[in-house]
Amino acid sequence: MIMKSIILAGGTGTRLGSLTYVINKHLLPVGDKPMLAHGLDFAKQIGVDELLIITTNTAIEQLSTLIGHYPEWDRRVQFAIQSKPLGIADAIRYGEIFCDNEPFMVLLGDNIIAKENIPYMRGALTNNNGQAHIWAVELPDVRHCGVLTVDGQNRIIDIAEKPQNPRSNLAIVGCYVFDNTIWEMLPKLKLSGRNEYEIIDILRTYHQSQRLTWHKYDGHWMDLGSSLRSYYTESLRLV
Repeated sequence: MIMKSIILAGGTGTRLGSLTYVINKHLLPVGDKPMLAHGLDFAKQIGVDELLIITTNTAIEQLSTLIGHYPEWDRRVQFAIQSKPLGIADAIRYGEIFCDNEPFMVLLGDNIIAKENIPYMRGALTNNNGQAHIWAVELPDVRHCGVLTVDGQNRIIDIAEKPQNPRSNLAIVGCYVFDNTIWEMLPKLKLSGRNEYEIIDILRTYHQSQRLTWHKYDGHWMDLGSSLRSYYTESLRLV
């Protein structure tokens, strides 16, 4: 089985202010390497064989240059351009031919994923039985995240996108595993009030058919694109 992953490296990076005026946020330094390089390293540790990086037309040349410094990914990385920033679910659409009906992983390029989760994430990818898999971590403030709510038996009862009054403190991490039925769901999505095609709607569809599995995330996690504070905090931690 060829393990495939899509890394999302588009967006406008507006929450990082002037840092992203002239450079894609995934090229900003985090510790001793560009932000996207952390995702490349994680994909390698998972055991991913082929990558599709989805980005913008203004960033593709710089990201291609970055990949050239990682010979282990030589000829194993493809690029696609998301024409407009219409959300995570819209970006995934560009990966249908690349994924070739195989299960695949989606990584958000501005997330730092702890290595403690590698065995579970690899297992979800290699032993996928028509399921979608997500990971959730407890945070003191989840209003800037997708939020998962579960009952006393750890069964999912609600999934919400950036709620102002969250029902739980479980933030959904920027790593997802999907099977090939996602390609039937994506064309049916409607634009949200944020003018995006929401990944939350895909997760709800899987949940409604009892095919969404959630896992407790272990270790440190950071969404570097959520704010300047999170970006600088993580950069200093990794120096």
